[in-house]
Amino acid sequence: NPVFLLFTDAEEAGLLGAEAFTAEHPWARQVGVTVNLEARGTSGPSLLFETSENNAWLIKAYAKAVSRPLASSLFFQIYRNMPNSTDLSVFKRNNIPGLNLAFVDHSVYYHTPLDDLNHLDPGSLQHQGDTALALVRKLADMDLRQPAHGNAVYSDLLGLTVLWWPEPWTVPLAMVISLLLLAVTVSLVRAGQVSIRSIGWGLLAWFAGILISVLFSIGFMWVARKLTGTQSPWYAYPLPMRLALWSGALLVGEGIAILFSRRAQFWGLGLGAWLWWAILSTASAFMLPAVSVYFLAPAGIAALGLIIVRFTGLRYKASAAQAACIAGALTAGLFWMQLALLLERVMGFGIFPVIMSALALTVSTLMPFFINTSRSKRWPLRVLAAAAAVMLVSTVAALTAPHYSEKRPRPLNIIHFEDRDAGTAHWVAVSFSGDLPDALRRAGRFIDKSEGVFPWSIGPCFVAKAEALAVPAPELVRISEESVNGERIVKTRLRSPREGNGITLIVSKKASLKAINMEGKPISFSSNTDREKYWYFGCVNPPRDGCNVEIHLGDNNPVEVMILDESFGLSAGGETLIQARAPLAVPCRDGDKTMILRHDKL
Repeated sequence: NPVFLLFTDAEEAGLLGAEAFTAEHPWARQVGVTVNLEARGTSGPSLLFETSENNAWLIKAYAKAVSRPLASSLFFQIYRNMPNSTDLSVFKRNNIPGLNLAFVDHSVYYHTPLDDLNHLDPGSLQHQGDTALALVRKLADMDLRQPAHGNAVYSDLLGLTVLWWPEPWTVPLAMVISLLLLAVTVSLVRAGQVSIRSIGWGLLAWFAGILISVLFSIGFMWVARKLTGTQSPWYAYPLPMRLALWSGALLVGEGIAILFSRRAQFWGLGLGAWLWWAILSTASAFMLPAVSVYFLAPAGIAALGLIIVRFTGLRYKASAAQAACIAGALTAGLFWMQLALLLERVMGFGIFPVIMSALALTVSTLMPFFINTSRSKRWPLRVLAAAAAVMLVSTVAALTAPHYSEKRPRPLNIIHFEDRDAGTAHWVAVSFSGDLPDALRRAGRFIDKSEGVFPWSIGPCFVAKAEALAVPAPELVRISEESVNGERIVKTRLRSPREGNGITLIVSKKASLKAINMEGKPISFSSNTDREKYWYFGCVNPPRDGCNVEIHLGDNNPVEVMILDESFGLSAGGETLIQARAPLAVPCRDGDKTMILRHDKL
């Protein structure tokens, strides 16, 4: 197969490069599969985080081709339920299969001036290139005309290989594993080594451990945020917060195990935990098969080990049974601790209940080993004391460490915003961390404003008065108006006389909007009435003479609209604020902007 190298831009503005290629380029009709390269950070290994549907053949190719894989069907499941889009989304809409690769460490640099070549890890670039090249070589020699149907359930194993199976196998696998664990349980009950009551206490202990761990993380983060006065006290130095959460999960798990040890004992805690894993394996197999590998693999290893021990001569050796449980626990740690680290790197500790759940699931498999044994009655208390000490020290470090640093500055945009019809001009500081540097607050004389100054809501922000600029406002020029088949069609032209970088038509959702075309192309929009009050139709880098917009309305009622003119960077007078923001804060996403708004009515 021939190989095309496609470089697109304007992805953030609306996947415009990919849309242009698939809609207008003759090569688009020849594409059989796409390997899309992304980054959500500046370091880390190349992660296969998304594929098209019916991905079993793609995963098989990936597993055979890539020497250092990092992939999971969990990411595939998460991403297909998120509103995010990449260039691959455009190819998927055009029924072109593909794989999406990205490195995601140091995501705090993502969409900031620090997302540059100086901060790019050459190792990440190399791994991304190695992975892409291996895939292209494999796919170039495959018949892409009739790809097979069906999805896969998959995960890498420490970057060494890929464990995968066809999705239809998932439910039978879950049933077999559950039956094996149930058989071990029945056998041990009949042999008198464990009672049903002990197993019941073990089931309760497992549930209590997970629930209390999550509640603990919520309370811990609430206190940390209150004491530090910031929403992200871990931002500059995440290691202390990581140690606090990890040791907290261990502390809660061991505390629950000790509390239930007399009633549940070793086998009650062990079987209680693995029976829960069997339940989760079966439930995920039916409802979310892509996620099931995280439950099936540990439960399967534990079930296999316990069956071998129970129904062979090894059943007379207590150490053999413990080894089987340890094998399952190690497998759980391999999957869930790696996941906890990855989630932290991608999303930060903002999703701490999810991260704590992953840690608690791992700790739950260790509960039987946290109770007193005849050999060492002090062992559990020593582990408990060590976990408490680590948590105490790391908590103090997390609460006293600087919230931001030059290497990990806070994301903060400054906007010059004018509402020409209201006659107002403001500096607006949009802080994604929820707080403002003291130097910037003093330099601009910012005050807190809960509702913001924009007609649309962006949440709480910081506002200061600014001087109005001597530049023309954006225009919505009427060209014609007619009625066709009961629709009112208004032809207009959006213009930015000051030649801004973008211009947006904002339409109230109270309008009976039927269709809208920009430069002759229909623009899709949702007719649902959600928490947003407006539709936004933007033109990036508009022509000097403006952007032609054709608006179709269902009635003759007046329609309130706004025209927003935007340009990157700040006007004169913004230099002082930029200097006050540095060095512990940087612009992010769209960055600093100058925005001028006008109101109109059709």
